[in-house]
Amino acid sequence: MCAGYRSQSIQLLFGASLVLPLGGSSASYSVVGIGAMLGNGYQDVLFRNGTNGDTGFYVIASNGSLSSWVGIGTTSLANSIAGIGAFFSNGTQ
Repeated sequence: MCAGYRSQSIQLLFGASLVLPLGGSSASYSVVGIGAMLGNGYQDVLFRNGTNGDTGFYVIASNGSLSSWVGIGTTSLANSIAGIGAFFSNGTQ
């Protein structure tokens, strides 16, 4: 693995424990939340880059595999993510 990169994995619960390796990513990105971002009942993984504020999430498919990356945008490093939730009660995080 290249310097500055680390292996990331998450542990999801689908009735039984499943460890899902996400592969290598920049050491600047950290997992900041897990939730059904698309409202489909599958738990996606929210990441934020602590160096430049870039934020996005990996979509987790129904079979537990990574489907795609969805970029949300960049925010000021003065801001931080404190939590995620369905704030509008519509089933979407």
